[in-house]
Amino acid sequence: MVEVKILGSLEIVVQGNSITPTAPKLRQILALLAIHSNSVVTITDFVDEIWGGTPPRSLSTTLQTYILQIRKLLRATGNREAGENELSSSIITHPGGYLLQTPKSTRKDFEDFNESVGKGHQKMLSGRYGEAVDLLTDALALWRGSALVDVHRGSLLDSYAVKLEEARLVAQILRVDACLGQGCDLQLLPELNSLAGLHPLNEKLQYQRMLALYRSGQIAESLQSYRNFYAAMMEQVGIEPSPQLRELQEAILNSLSALSRPSSSEETHKVISGLLRRSP
Repeated sequence: MVEVKILGSLEIVVQGNSITPTAPKLRQILALLAIHSNSVVTITDFVDEIWGGTPPRSLSTTLQTYILQIRKLLRATGNREAGENELSSSIITHPGGYLLQTPKSTRKDFEDFNESVGKGHQKMLSGRYGEAVDLLTDALALWRGSALVDVHRGSLLDSYAVKLEEARLVAQILRVDACLGQGCDLQLLPELNSLAGLHPLNEKLQYQRMLALYRSGQIAESLQSYRNFYAAMMEQVGIEPSPQLRELQEAILNSLSALSRPSSSEETHKVISGLLRRSP
């Protein structure tokens, strides 16, 4: 079994043994190859990632040396495992680049994460909140820290890590919504307070936090949260909060009964928006 882990520190595991190099450049190259395993990583990609578009004069020799060192590492591990290392001698030279060949059974934590999040989202759409919470909790448990936290990142790895962190936030927001659908409002507040602190201008998190505060009986805190968010938006962005957030504030001020029913923030928004539009 081959495992590629990048949701935290970089780990390349074969038959339960780590073969992750310690040298920074080798880690960077292996991370790029592993993320795109079974696809060619071009010389241009290596130049952009490792040297920022300004390659050394001896580019070909330098890159070949790095690849050779990784191949030696893989072969040495293969020898220790008595030939069981499925990655041994599997960096293939292609015209214009290199390819890390891995078996179909290879597990990549970021692919497992995306798959579980997708399934959790589908459960959300069908109103199966308990199953959605389980899937999204399992997906988020794959994270062991910031993506590629111990790898020096050039433009390509940095862009990929940013996309993964954005997907992580989406999964966190989806999980909170599924929990709201189950009525777990009070239990969510520590997590929501933390997420809102990390992403102070995220309106979705603000909506969820206001809703959870209201349902937990903390009405004054919910309204104060809106006022604080309004001030931050005006000061930092120069615009008011979205109509959805303003409608939630109005619904709280009017103590609409629909707010207290266990439902996701999306469902709550649809209900209170319809009620407010019909009101005189």
